[in-house]
Amino acid sequence: LPITTGSYDWENPSFGEDALEKYVRSIAGEKLLFPSGSQFTYSNPGFECLGDVIAKVSGMSFEDYMQHHVLNPTGMRASTYSKPDYLPDNWAAAHLLRLSTERWQHYPYNRKHAPSSTLHSNVVDMCKWGIINLNYSKLNQLEILKPSTFARLFQPEFDTPWGGKIGLGWFLQEYAGKKTILHNGEDTGFETQLILYPEEEISIVVMANRNSSRTARIANATIEVILDLGIKDYKVSGRFPFGDQMAKNGIDSAKVLWHKLKSDSADRYQTGEYVLNTLGHSLIEADKFELAKEVFQFNIDEFPESPNVYDSFGDALLAEGDTLNAIRYFKKSLAVDPDFEDPKPKLIKLGVN
Repeated sequence: LPITTGSYDWENPSFGEDALEKYVRSIAGEKLLFPSGSQFTYSNPGFECLGDVIAKVSGMSFEDYMQHHVLNPTGMRASTYSKPDYLPDNWAAAHLLRLSTERWQHYPYNRKHAPSSTLHSNVVDMCKWGIINLNYSKLNQLEILKPSTFARLFQPEFDTPWGGKIGLGWFLQEYAGKKTILHNGEDTGFETQLILYPEEEISIVVMANRNSSRTARIANATIEVILDLGIKDYKVSGRFPFGDQMAKNGIDSAKVLWHKLKSDSADRYQTGEYVLNTLGHSLIEADKFELAKEVFQFNIDEFPESPNVYDSFGDALLAEGDTLNAIRYFKKSLAVDPDFEDPKPKLIKLGVN
């Protein structure tokens, strides 16, 4: 199955008991990209299907099964797959990085995506989960699965496009010469990392209630300190100072700062086209189309030979409803590089050969 099927509908969530079953039935007509088990792609719908199987076999809702058979027995009592209609006082609110950090008015919860996306937890509980995994299912006298079954999760199944391997739900990689077992998570307004170092018997949990919080860098720096590996220097994305300056003083002032970052602080800040591209798309998501176009136009000025910058400007125009000019920019992208794939499906969808 592809990584996603349709929208996550955070703004119009489903809360009903049958939400998961309805979702699984809705994707019954989807075609597999390739024979099952023959190659790797991350599949959230696959986890939804598995969750519905658990519900059918157990006779309980997926959320209740996980609460009674996993979360409560392991002592993860602050954790739940369910959310009440309101936001509890001790729950973190979602925040988004646009030009600056903004609180998101919605919350990323939809019961039809419970198996893949709705575990709510805290650092203490996730540390318990890290210990359980490092001990192959055991915490104190508790054993939630046979150790041999748990070990199966960490066996390599396929190579990943980024050079690691995938087990059953876990990414198997290395950092600083150390074996790692990890999984990251991200929904609108939240970002997390759980990294296990099995040979060192260390687990690291980083959780943030804002996207683009660089949780992986924080986790990596943590192990560098713990193991006295020497802390690496990291470049910071130029979107942070650029966006802040643009919010306070406008695009022209931000351009001046950008050029100063490139000339005077290239060893500290990332100033590639993808930096401005990411900022522009975050503004599209916030329906701030004029600001997005200002950023994308500056990206075109800075990187005129990149097909991606024209494609992104087209995205802003299309989101704004300016279809004709969006088509123009998608075509400009292909004029720069006929092999660039991103604009092609958009043009086809717009009826352009």
